[in-house]
Amino acid sequence: MSSSFNAKTDVGLKRLGFLIKGWKDSKGGYVGWGHGLLPSLSLAVDETLHTENITTFVFKPTVHHCNGMGTVHGGCISTVFDVCTSVALMGRYSDANWGGGGVSRGLNVTYLKGIIVKDETGEERVKMMYWLSVKL
Repeated sequence: MSSSFNAKTDVGLKRLGFLIKGWKDSKGGYVGWGHGLLPSLSLAVDETLHTENITTFVFKPTVHHCNGMGTVHGGCISTVFDVCTSVALMGRYSDANWGGGGVSRGLNVTYLKGIIVKDETGEERVKMMYWLSVKL
């Protein structure tokens, strides 16, 4: 089922970029749960963040991803994990079957602290980084 995968290779990044772009391009008719995530999700542009068996995604949450307390909703964070791990796994499929979908069988997320969305304009820009570790 799987083949070795290095996200740094042209093939690896092209596969993942194609999957993300395809989802964004086809979202016009999609109004499901992940609809609001797609504009905020992308592959990291910095190629040094992609290595063998490591793929880095960037999620820039907006106030639309927040709960009533002003932090990113836990269900939103879980969905981001689910989408990113699914895309990363799709890139590992054999050349004949890459990009095939699947269904998540289990997901366990432990939250250490709420993610607060900050205004990222002008001098108020705040750079925040969150470490997300996923064991597949």
